[in-house]
Amino acid sequence: MMGWIAFGLTVVAAAAFFFVYHRRQDATLTELRESARNEVSELKHEARSRVDRLEREADRSKHSARDKLLDDLLPVIDALLLARDNAPDDDARIGLELVVTEFERALNRHGVDPVTPQPGDRFDPQVHEAVEALDDEEIEPGRIGRCHRRGWQSEQRVLRPALVGVVKAKAPSAAVAEPPDAEPVDNVVEAVSSRNDS
Repeated sequence: MMGWIAFGLTVVAAAAFFFVYHRRQDATLTELRESARNEVSELKHEARSRVDRLEREADRSKHSARDKLLDDLLPVIDALLLARDNAPDDDARIGLELVVTEFERALNRHGVDPVTPQPGDRFDPQVHEAVEALDDEEIEPGRIGRCHRRGWQSEQRVLRPALVGVVKAKAPSAAVAEPPDAEPVDNVVEAVSSRNDS
């Protein structure tokens, strides 16, 4: 009978060991699973951040390359516009107008639009550069009086501001009334001169 008791105790001890061992294994597996989930989550976040950063850098690089090309092309369209405006005959003017129109369409397809302010438009220092102060009785002060060279913008970024003349404020009238008890200007000049002589 002792043999059976010893056998029973051995079976109970083996079952307890097996139970404890599996509990530890389950706990270890649970910890390993949680650790692996955390690492995978961190790696996903890190990979997403890296992809986002690379996309931003690629976008910046693309815009930078396009802006450099546009910096080289915008003077060409300025020269074409000047040639068109000063063409010796109508045939040349029409031909240059066709070239300018196609050039502008090509720029427009790539998101580049001209900034062409008209007289009377509000001056906006974000897209206009004032190069001249104008006197004009018909246009309100602070408004654009003349456009010297159009500007260009792309996706709300100014590539080149428009060069404009801005109407300046009207000067106060020259006839300023002297107060009634003031001395005439000639008497003041003579008084200052006589003080300096003595």
